[in-house]
Amino acid sequence: MGRLSLNITDDYPDVSWRKINNLKNIIAYDYESIRLDMIRYALTKFLPEFKQKLLMIINREIKLTRFEYEDKEYGCYIES
Repeated sequence: MGRLSLNITDDYPDVSWRKINNLKNIIAYDYESIRLDMIRYALTKFLPEFKQKLLMIINREIKLTRFEYEDKEYGCYIES
């Protein structure tokens, strides 16, 4: 699916990655077929839910990244 890491899509199967990719494709390549009800649904239902899931993923991945780069000798985190 696009350029998104397979690890991310596999680690978070509850996210509608396929819907996100389809929406991107419609906006980018088939914009003449966009209807007002599609935009309304995306803005009011789909994107707010996706935003919450995405923020959770970002927070979790930042914690994992910091853990991976933890300096064992000094017990502190190395910012990447």
